[in-house]
Amino acid sequence: MALVLNGSANTISGLAVGGLPANSVTAANCNFSIGKIIQVVYATSTNLDQTPSGSTTLTDMAPTASITPTANTSKIKITFSAGGICHDNNDIDAVLSRQKASTWTRIQGMAYYNNADAEMPLNFTMVYVDDPYGGSGTVGQLDYKLQTHVAATHANLKLNYSGYTSGAQLVTEKAIMILEEIAG
Repeated sequence: MALVLNGSANTISGLAVGGLPANSVTAANCNFSIGKIIQVVYATSTNLDQTPSGSTTLTDMAPTASITPTANTSKIKITFSAGGICHDNNDIDAVLSRQKASTWTRIQGMAYYNNADAEMPLNFTMVYVDDPYGGSGTVGQLDYKLQTHVAATHANLKLNYSGYTSGAQLVTEKAIMILEEIAG
């Protein structure tokens, strides 16, 4: 029987079992429907009271996560969430960064401001859709992390704060990072 390709029905007929060479069809050359979630990576951290190491540098905060896309047209949706507190800080910056081919790039940022003497509960939540390859290039592992910086007293910012245990000021003690590969 002859091999028949039907482009309007997206079918192939006449192909015998074992008719394709090993590894000739991979996830990278399959036609995933645009917008479908292909894979999900979920990372958590229960490292309590994470604080920046100084007022002039960005400090890595846990968790971090890694994903290897199946195609260079895929997008990566990053969700980071962590509860925390700040006290008498000026500017608090949070930056989402991506490592591709040994190079770190800042891809999204946010800022808080608190000049009060009281503790202020924080919810560091960032959602961002990254297009790391723009449809070209060789696909490889991507690493994502959150970094923080405080312009004043760095010890007054704490992610995964352990001090509140009940009541209206309950702060989560688990930070999460979710990476979702979306077919593009």
